[in-house]
Amino acid sequence: MYLIVFHFVNPKHIFENMKKSILFAISFLILFSEKVFSINAPTLSSPANNANLANFTTTLICNSVTGATGYQFQLDTINTFTHPPFFLSYSGFNGVSSPLLKVGKTYFWRARCFNGADTSLWSAVRSFNMISGVTAVFSPSNNTT
Repeated sequence: MYLIVFHFVNPKHIFENMKKSILFAISFLILFSEKVFSINAPTLSSPANNANLANFTTTLICNSVTGATGYQFQLDTINTFTHPPFFLSYSGFNGVSSPLLKVGKTYFWRARCFNGADTSLWSAVRSFNMISGVTAVFSPSNNTT
């Protein structure tokens, strides 16, 4: 005579284990699929952070990055670049002239570089302020009015 024993498994237990396995697999994929950039982000050079500028345009310059074949710049009045920003892209140059800018506004800018294989992360963000032009006041040479 044989005794057959059936062991019933709670279905809830099966689903909990499956859920844990799936979460582990997703975490593993995310952990090991982070992008490794082959090119470094540029460092911003000019204008200086929080600079006050009196021109209607400026030149945005970042330091050259070894291996870069071009640079992209974003310029916006919002530091999250969601406004939509001006997007300026140039091959071979690490500087670009801005479009006409409005007096009394603060502008934020950043840069990234690219080559045939990759695009870097965006640089740190800098800002500058557009102020009204400076007016020089001259006194007569003999200090009379």
